[in-house]
Amino acid sequence: MLRHAARPFRRAQVMLVRTRGVASEFEQMRTNRVEPVARFRRTLSSRVASSASAFSGP
Repeated sequence: MLRHAARPFRRAQVMLVRTRGVASEFEQMRTNRVEPVARFRRTLSSRVASSASAFSGP
């Protein structure tokens, strides 16, 4: 009886570990996707600022 009761718990544990792995993988994917976008926005804003200063220059 005890062994039979432990089986669903083990299955839940495996599911939890699996979902945790998927969540960490998704987090890694999200950070990997967000990082280049932030870098691109930074370079874009700096370019816009430099072009604006060039336009408003003497």
